[in-house]
Formats: sequence, C-alpha cells, structure tokens
Amino acid sequence: MIWHSESARQRQTERNRGYSLLEMLVVLTIIAMIAALTPAAYRNIRPGIELRSTSGEVAALLRKARNNAIRTGRDTVVTFDLDQNMAAFGNEEDSLAWSDAVKITAVIAESERVDSNRGNIRFFGNGGSTGGKLHLRTSKLAYDVSVDWLLGTVEVKKSDA
Repeated sequence: MIWHSESARQRQTERNRGYSLLEMLVVLTIIAMIAALTPAAYRNIRPGIELRSTSGEVAALLRKARNNAIRTGRDTVVTFDLDQNMAAFGNEEDSLAWSDAVKITAVIAESERVDSNRGNIRFFGNGGSTGGKLHLRTSKLAYDVSVDWLLGTVEVKKSDA
C-alpha cells in the first residue's frame, strides 16, 4: 500500500481546483480585443472579395453567352447597362447585377454602343465575337475581363487600379 503525505494530497487538490479569476479575466480580455478588431479587418477585405466575385460572375455570364451562340448557331448579345449596374442576355435567368462599390468601364465595338452607358458584346454562332474589354475596379483593386474578337474567349486578369 502506498501512503501519501498530507502535503502531497493538498498539492494535488490545489492543482485540480481550476482556473483563477485573474486567468479568466486575461482570456476574456484577449477574446474581446480580437472581437473588436474583426469588423475593421473585414471592412478592408470585403471590397476585394466583392470585386473578385463580380469579375468572375461577369466572365461566367460572357462564357455562357458564347456557349449559347455556338450551341444555337445564332448571335447572342450581352447588354451592359453601366447606369443600372446590370448585364444580361436572353431571359432573366441570364442576368447579373453588381453593387455600387464596383465601378465598370467598357471598351466595346462602336457598332455595339447603344449610348454612353449602355452597350453590347455580341457572340457569333461560329464562336467569334465583337470583342471588348471591361475594367472593373474598387478604390484599391481592379480586374480586366477581356473578350477576344476572333475566338470569343473570355479572360480575367488582375489589373492596376
């Protein structure tokens, strides 16, 4: 049989008592500081995430229009309305809206310009297009979505703001 002295039992019970109030306050203070910094960090990251997402969605809409033109053998026109922050072709399912935080400028064929803030990118049944370049930007970041006029391919690249 093993006998423990009274002091060894006391030390073991003191270790099993838990955390002190001071230790708990330190942990809560650290958690509060992290929670206070999170919204500020998110506010700085959010525009970049939104811009990247919007440029990907614009590219996806253009690729879908190109595929539709090739599949049907008929022209498919994607209309961009920069005043309304919208782009669409076909029906409502094939439309896209973006937030006011993302600004877009378009370089398109003169024949496809409707007015100063509206224009089209046309995809032909053979896969080609009228081509164009969309410059999407926020205050700090920018992306270019380019449509090749010969092949109709769509490419997204990070750009200078």
